[in-house]
Amino acid sequence: MFLEKTSEEPIQSVSYTVDDALTKTAISGEENVFKLSLEDSQLQFRLIDPSYKKLDTLLLLDDFLKSRKNTLEIIIYLEYDGQLVDGVDVSAIYKPQVIFGSDSLHVEDFEILGENKLIILTYPKKLEKGSRLVYLVDNEVIYEFDIPAAIISLELSRDYRGNTYLNTKENIYHVMINGRGFSLNKVDQQYFNNYIQPVHDTLDDHVYMSNYSEWYPAFEYYGVSVKDTNFQEITKIEDALMMELYRAEYKWVDIRTKLWAWDMESETGIDREVWVGANYFTRSLFYEPLYAPIFLKTDSVVVFDFYKDSIFIYDGDTYNQLLSVPVNFHYLPKKTGWKKAMIQDPISSSIYNVYNDAGYFFLKEIKLPAAEEQRKLPLNYRYCEKIDIYNGYVYYTYRPFESIQKKFLYREKLEDCKPR
Repeated sequence: MFLEKTSEEPIQSVSYTVDDALTKTAISGEENVFKLSLEDSQLQFRLIDPSYKKLDTLLLLDDFLKSRKNTLEIIIYLEYDGQLVDGVDVSAIYKPQVIFGSDSLHVEDFEILGENKLIILTYPKKLEKGSRLVYLVDNEVIYEFDIPAAIISLELSRDYRGNTYLNTKENIYHVMINGRGFSLNKVDQQYFNNYIQPVHDTLDDHVYMSNYSEWYPAFEYYGVSVKDTNFQEITKIEDALMMELYRAEYKWVDIRTKLWAWDMESETGIDREVWVGANYFTRSLFYEPLYAPIFLKTDSVVVFDFYKDSIFIYDGDTYNQLLSVPVNFHYLPKKTGWKKAMIQDPISSSIYNVYNDAGYFFLKEIKLPAAEEQRKLPLNYRYCEKIDIYNGYVYYTYRPFESIQKKFLYREKLEDCKPR
């Protein structure tokens, strides 16, 4: 019979050959006994079962043949060979995956181009002293490009078409990748402001855009059909209290400033109170730029209007309002840690809120149409930066506190983000 070497328990099933001719499968119990007509003085067992370590045994039967016994009991011990797998790193502590790390470069910003494809903005010591672009595919560096010293890089951004831009202190550059590497093409600032920046997203033959300005407490979202190029207002966003304070600033400025505002109104047609508010009230501690993001879900347009405490859902084709849902997660942001930051996964279209609790960041998915927040998804590290989401993974930059490590780019699977 065959026994497992460690436990000495009978093996349920094992394949072997006897005398290179007869192949059998031994079964524990009575069927583990088999009959052979022995004429030679030796018996050879050879194991052919890949689950156990190699065995080739030759048994001498001279004494048995002399005794003329009818039954011979043979016990063979087999050692389980296990399953061969590639080596893996095993750690008792959960750690996010490092997407990009370097001993000489910090990660300042990044843009996700597709599955495991990223453009990364890096710098060796200080961003204003020199920077480098890195093209990463499947965690391997494909191209690197040293940005000229005269260009002071600030951040990366993407437009509605998926094009990547390098925003610098003086200009905006279109970042292109070809078979030879990176190339930077300067973009006309006026063209960018008028035709690229206002567009938020597209759906079929519809374009969704706004006239948002960080210096004015109101703006409109528009829908444009490429078939007739007619603008149609979807909704207007306005902070009524902020607008009242904004316009009231005109009452308190000196006479010289009022005369200047009158001249600017005559020259441009823009209200004098707006000129004063944009140039004076926006510098005060009371002014905050509006935050009311727009997202596409299937064939609908979702607008988060926190100044009306509601989420509005519109038909993406006709722009008619389909649903209005009240929300309150934006209340008391200093207490809850809500960061006025919402991120959409471009693959699943899921929308997430970003929170910061004393440096510990966590996400909460918003389920529509009920606008209910789901369970907390905490990030592993404290003081993360540049958070983005793609295909069920959250990406961010992080550098350990009081560490000589450079700032790395990390990735975590959202399913693994659990309270620890």
